[in-house]
Amino acid sequence: MVSQKVRRVIMFLGNPSFKEERGDNMTVIKFDESVEVDDKKYEKFYEFLLKEGFHAINGFENQVSNYINYKSWVGGDEFEDDNGVRLMVYYTRVTTSGKTSYFIKKVSLEEVSK
Repeated sequence: MVSQKVRRVIMFLGNPSFKEERGDNMTVIKFDESVEVDDKKYEKFYEFLLKEGFHAINGFENQVSNYINYKSWVGGDEFEDDNGVRLMVYYTRVTTSGKTSYFIKKVSLEEVSK
């Protein structure tokens, strides 16, 4: 069963269909199709996670394409709350003709012992 925090994240993203994989201290949500959001919606998603009690702790991006009017990166943003729960958002960011979209592929939630 998906935790309440993950359920709220899924609902914020429009309740897409997904597969859940569970490990000892980790839950991974893989969306059946990437969830597309524009840069303004991703910024609201980021703010939503901060309001949910998460703090941004890390992020990465690697550029994979660099053409005229088309650039793309694979990346992720990592958050942690005060209880040691880490949330990782994995995405592909694409910019075409000045418009940026994020394609969120999966979200993982890990309980880290402190």
